[in-house]
Amino acid sequence: MTSAQTIARQLADFDRRLSAVERTAQAPRTSIEGGALTINNADGFPVVVLGDQGDGTAGLTAYNGATVAAGPGALIVANDLDLPEGSITETDIADDSISTPKLRANSVTADTLAAGAVTADAISAGAIDGQTITGATLVGGEVIMEGADGSRVRLYEDPVDGAVVSMLPGDAPAGMTPAALATWRAPDGSDVGTVLRGPKVDNGVGTPETAAEIILTGRSFNGTIDMNADYVTVTPYFGLTVAGPSGLYVEAGATIDEDLTVEGDAAVTGTLTADGPALFAEGRLASAQYHAASTSARSLTSTTYNDLTGAAVTVTTLRPGAMYLALWSADCELTATGSATATVRLDAAGTVLPQLALANFANVTTGARMSAAQFAIGTLGAAGEHVMKLQASRAVGTGTVRVNATHTTLTVIVFE
Repeated sequence: MTSAQTIARQLADFDRRLSAVERTAQAPRTSIEGGALTINNADGFPVVVLGDQGDGTAGLTAYNGATVAAGPGALIVANDLDLPEGSITETDIADDSISTPKLRANSVTADTLAAGAVTADAISAGAIDGQTITGATLVGGEVIMEGADGSRVRLYEDPVDGAVVSMLPGDAPAGMTPAALATWRAPDGSDVGTVLRGPKVDNGVGTPETAAEIILTGRSFNGTIDMNADYVTVTPYFGLTVAGPSGLYVEAGATIDEDLTVEGDAAVTGTLTADGPALFAEGRLASAQYHAASTSARSLTSTTYNDLTGAAVTVTTLRPGAMYLALWSADCELTATGSATATVRLDAAGTVLPQLALANFANVTTGARMSAAQFAIGTLGAAGEHVMKLQASRAVGTGTVRVNATHTTLTVIVFE
């Protein structure tokens, strides 16, 4: 057969085969046996591998990180899955459709995360960056907030104290433990409340010790303030007020720079120093003393009482019903021969007292001299200023008696 005949026969055979292929129905399914289909980009680099992944598994791998496993409809992110912004919307993600050991920062942006949307054993630092978390409930674990100066606030659950908030300043010395606000239970279970503990600091002998502790109890409607320092200084802006039947008990010394008001009992076994008035329900802790002396002599010639110049004090009381102790003396001298009796009394804020300092001169000559003294205890009225003064007269007799200024004095001590 000539070469031309051979070529003609082959062309006729190709034409027959092609016609047969065109007339053959398409296959309902196609398979790749033990291999893979690789799709390249325009530059000839592979972008998708469908089939055998070379590690004994079969699936679809895109070179941007997405892998479709053998399971139906499962999308497993092998490394990073970079999807264009907005390519997945909330309507495309069904419940439990994403399972991953971690989410990169800023990988999820949403106006709202529903309850139960995030479940994790731990949320690392920086995992949540937001301005507001509303309606959150923390069960177990802890929350730590740190300031730029190193200060720290920690919220955690303690097996003994329950929920605890601890606080530590940024300039805390080494070894200092935080102050804490916690729930409180009596050892015998009889009472519950809240306790505020001060930080534990070195007590000078190498042992950490809590500086102060305030316990507000629940059932007993009572409270205690424990000051463990050797000496405690209280400097409140508006004084210190202790109310309730327990009163104030200080084992060590205490210095109050402002007012101290105690409505119950006050027991101080150490030293209590108050720069301002220390007031109690029955009065002040310390007495107030007033003293005056006569500045000029007065001659007595009748039964009319006259004030002794200078022998007067103005006392100030802080509460109504203040008690006082008044002591007075009069330097009396007979200036004309005869028998005369001089009397010196106290006018206590407008109330003339019956107690009299008496100087009785009976048939003595001119120049006889004596000091008469008296005292009285009384109660003043409303709080405020009260004028207390000495008055004198010649009660009986014909002689002339003079009350000298030298030793005529009035002392008043006020107790509140």
